[in-house]
Amino acid sequence: MCDEFKRILYLGKTKPGSIHDFKIFKKETISNSIPDLVGHWVDKGFDGIKNLLPSSSIVIPHKRRRGSDLTNEQKEENKIISSLRVVNEHAIGGIKKFGSLSQKYRNKGNLIADTFINVAAGLWNLQILLNTIP
Repeated sequence: MCDEFKRILYLGKTKPGSIHDFKIFKKETISNSIPDLVGHWVDKGFDGIKNLLPSSSIVIPHKRRRGSDLTNEQKEENKIISSLRVVNEHAIGGIKKFGSLSQKYRNKGNLIADTFINVAAGLWNLQILLNTIP
């Protein structure tokens, strides 16, 4: 896959991990800043996003409902979706490996969390850039 797709292009405001991503998505209307031509690749936790953005291109894995199993076709589609979304998960893991995001920050000031993630994302992007130089 092209290294251009591995870079982090957007970071929102830092929120506590106890707040679900979909709740933040709904509250902050992040989708308003994403052009209609850009698709939304989300995980199963975003169940119901199609009701919020009916005109957008949304790719979400199939979710097994109580009392029924996924068909083989749905399982294959989930594998394809997961194989493409793993790039995002690797980027998230890449910025977490710098450690500043997983340690408790005990000093005052809310802006420092955004600074930590911006620096970590910049280091991740630099690592991607340096790994692509022959």
